Amino acid sequence: MVSLIVAAALAADSVTCSFVPSGAVAKAGGYRPVRSEMSTTKPASVKRVPTGLSEPRFGEMTFEGTKVGYILSGDKVYVDANRNGDYTDDPAVKWESQRNGAIWMGTATVEINRPEKVGINFYHFSETDPNRAELKNTMLYYGDYGLEVTITLDGKTSKSFVAGSVDSNTSLWVDRNGDGQRSYYYEMIKVDKPFNFTGKTYELKVAKNGLALIKSDQTVAQAPMPPDLTVGKQVIKFKAKTMSGADVDFPTTYKGKVVLLDFWATWCGPCLQEMPNVSKAYEKFHSRGFEILGISFDDKDAVSKIKETAQKMKMPWDHVYEGKGWNTELGHTFDVSAIPFALLVDGTTGKILATGDTLRGQGLEKALESKLKAN
Repeated sequence: MVSLIVAAALAADSVTCSFVPSGAVAKAGGYRPVRSEMSTTKPASVKRVPTGLSEPRFGEMTFEGTKVGYILSGDKVYVDANRNGDYTDDPAVKWESQRNGAIWMGTATVEINRPEKVGINFYHFSETDPNRAELKNTMLYYGDYGLEVTITLDGKTSKSFVAGSVDSNTSLWVDRNGDGQRSYYYEMIKVDKPFNFTGKTYELKVAKNGLALIKSDQTVAQAPMPPDLTVGKQVIKFKAKTMSGADVDFPTTYKGKVVLLDFWATWCGPCLQEMPNVSKAYEKFHSRGFEILGISFDDKDAVSKIKETAQKMKMPWDHVYEGKGWNTELGHTFDVSAIPFALLVDGTTGKILATGDTLRGQGLEKALESKLKAN
């Protein structure tokens, strides 16, 4: 009887949290910056400042309702880490120029309403950057503290991290298939939203210790597992109509060919930066059986923009365009959360030949040389 009780306890669905005072951003894999506007007017809360300040600007950063003041003066930043209004008795702030002076980035350890001090990060774009003129008086910041979250569902336990404060905008990654790759469409839980990964519908709620797992009043369908798009696996089949009006039955339409499934958009800088390599490969290998099918992530009313870009960038291949931006259905089907993204597929067998960064730069031509060498 005891062993059965222990087994049931181990299999119980649950969530536990432990506080991480610093280093949470790297573990969480992302952050949400907050804007702080600076002013030349000295606030009443500032009691003492360092000598020799040059055209100081004052601002505040807020963490969990606690305000932390700072001063930007020339190439120096002072943070009131102990929140006593005296900017001369705090540890020196790490404040460094990055990207040839285009941006300044800093870190500090401050006191907020927590038992221990926490790490924070902040950055400011150069006032001389014409592309960011509207941010010349803005400091962007985020907390580098957070939670290590352990969630158990149907006996399977996953660890995840949340950077900063937990609220209704917080999302948590659960590595459902254990591959270590983050899936934004099939493995993310958003606080206060129902989710179903195991046949039961739950919600994560903000609690005193961080998060609580509760049974939801709603019922949602169980989310499918993320697609396996690794080399050697079968590509996901789909049917679509291209911008030229042609019907595509993927990958059957490309039987006897090697086809690049290329997810892109006209507004995507990295996509356009990569396009000359793709165009060059198409020109070189098209006669040997290489085809491309573009999947556009452009929003509605972008037909003319896509055609204009395709002509300018020498992209004579066809495209599937839904006009739904990031909500493009094929994007969700293939779990695409960042573009450019590409898969090289054997049109006859439907097997994935190459994927990801291996198809960037000269990688595409190298892959095609290998896959088409028998043609």
